[in-house]
Amino acid sequence: MLGVPTLRKNPPYDAIADFGPITHLGKFAFFLVVHPSVPAKTLSEFIDYARANPGRLNYATGNISAILAFAQLKSFGNVDMVHVPYKSDTLTLPIY
Repeated sequence: MLGVPTLRKNPPYDAIADFGPITHLGKFAFFLVVHPSVPAKTLSEFIDYARANPGRLNYATGNISAILAFAQLKSFGNVDMVHVPYKSDTLTLPIY
């Protein structure tokens, strides 16, 4: 909904104020697993390490939810990591 006002100069509604959630559709858990050679014990340490080593970390995803989660992590964390897509949705993990 947030992008709709950019499609019309003056939409007949307020995309933020005029709409609200009606139900919770799902909940997802993601695990961040790192190789022992990566010196990170917390997400904050991992992001700091990834920022200090742009393009040197690879991460694997097996489904669209993981792809979106890592895209958000990369964007919010301002990190550069290499995406390795997998055909299966049985795992989602960063690799070194």
